Amino acid sequence: MCRVLQVTPSGFRSWRRRPLSPRKMEDEHLKPLVEDIHHQHKGRYGAPRIQAELAAKGHYHSVRRIARLMRDLGLYGKTRRKFVKLITCTLHS
Repeated sequence: MCRVLQVTPSGFRSWRRRPLSPRKMEDEHLKPLVEDIHHQHKGRYGAPRIQAELAAKGHYHSVRRIARLMRDLGLYGKTRRKFVKLITCTLHS
């Protein structure tokens, strides 16, 4: 496998043993929070609203970060349908 990836075996093993970065660990902590808020509001909340909810709970992160986590989780906010006013003809005979 190392030949396919064009890396040395020792480099591959050291990469595998490397601990998660602080940002990755924080992302793993945030993912369940984002998922809970999204499901709590029946999938209607997108990244800006989820970010505001997290800020109210004391977790301050950018909207872009929340959007990236939502993409990783496969979540998206439901959009409202456009209201279409039906015009009917009242001159029926």
